[in-house]
Amino acid sequence: MDFLFENIFLVGLIVISGVLLFFPKVLSRDNKVLGSKEVTLLINREPAMLVDVRSEADFRAGHITNAINIPLDQIEVQINKITSNSKKNIIVYCQKGVRSAQAFRLLNKLGLPKLYTIEGGLDAWLKNNLPIIEENK
Repeated sequence: MDFLFENIFLVGLIVISGVLLFFPKVLSRDNKVLGSKEVTLLINREPAMLVDVRSEADFRAGHITNAINIPLDQIEVQINKITSNSKKNIIVYCQKGVRSAQAFRLLNKLGLPKLYTIEGGLDAWLKNNLPIIEENK
């Protein structure tokens, strides 16, 4: 217990480091995470490419209009489909935002200037009553 009080600065630094590891969004303010309504405005104002990183079956069950499907595990193999559109806004999304965050990190390493993700993914999109296309019907 004496150690904690004598090294309060060190303990604080460890705690802050731990928080930043678990919440990377706090660390990076320019993550380019947009709400679904912001994405709608962006799509309507500028050329955009929507990339759904969910499985093909999930994509067919429902996806955002004009989205293409490149599952997360295929991103590196199909990278040319994305980089060939690098002048457009590239918006990656998944169901909840977890896989799209991984895709964002992979694509961000390529230096794509207009790269975004949808906060909360397709679930947030649907929660805001925005339209999707269902191919399974």
